Amino acid sequence: MSNELDVAGRKIRMKNIKGREMFSLNDIADQFGTGRSRDKIRDWFRSSNTIDFIEAYEERHNPDCKLRALKQIANKARNRENFIRPEDFEVETGTPFISARNKKDGVWAAFQIAAEFMMWISPKFKVWFMADYEDMKRQQIIMKLNTDKFFAEKNVDNLMEALRNEKDRLDELISEKNKLES
Repeated sequence: MSNELDVAGRKIRMKNIKGREMFSLNDIADQFGTGRSRDKIRDWFRSSNTIDFIEAYEERHNPDCKLRALKQIANKARNRENFIRPEDFEVETGTPFISARNKKDGVWAAFQIAAEFMMWISPKFKVWFMADYEDMKRQQIIMKLNTDKFFAEKNVDNLMEALRNEKDRLDELISEKNKLES
């Protein structure tokens, strides 16, 4: 997997976390407006729409979802006096779709959650992101198909060579047998 996605000339880091392709929300936040990316992400987490989306996403896509913890943190987040951080959400619910383990590394999210964050940041940027991501995935598939085709052709060539060698060996054995019989 590529380490970053170029979205309309803006770099978004990507990495594999626990077997999932994740995107840097900090990189997305840095692309727009002023202020610290951490503050923008936290503001997004204050939105009840964000909490509703993440709650619905978790229920649908996480078979190991701690439903009770999820409901508790969602209710807590909906109360404007209680501030929920991405790292709190990850720790309390065990979500595999958001990762915010340390300040240095930032906040990472699965594709759909990152796309939802982009919608909040800039709908136009989300459209670019989705198109560029689809293009990247298409290119990865083409590369894999070309690689598979190359190796398949190589395997066929090797098999044909092995068959030619076996035919030559068989011809030699038949010739030796005929000499012995004469």
